[in-house]
Amino acid sequence: MSGTVESGGMGRKKLPPDKFRQKPLRIRLNPEERQLVDQAAEAEGHRNTSAWARMVLLRLAEKVLTKGDQRRR
Repeated sequence: MSGTVESGGMGRKKLPPDKFRQKPLRIRLNPEERQLVDQAAEAEGHRNTSAWARMVLLRLAEKVLTKGDQRRR
């Protein structure tokens, strides 16, 4: 089998299980919202809006949970 990852040819290497993302999160946006998100990603120097949105969402989730932990103390 030529050109496959298994044969050492072209292609992307398999990710280790702890890095594999298997649960997509779909967010519906109207065209204006999508443009706004795309512009924000670009303004921060990102070409990939999905990767930027993932980073921002995870950062915000951590912040929310950290804030919640401080309230419980």
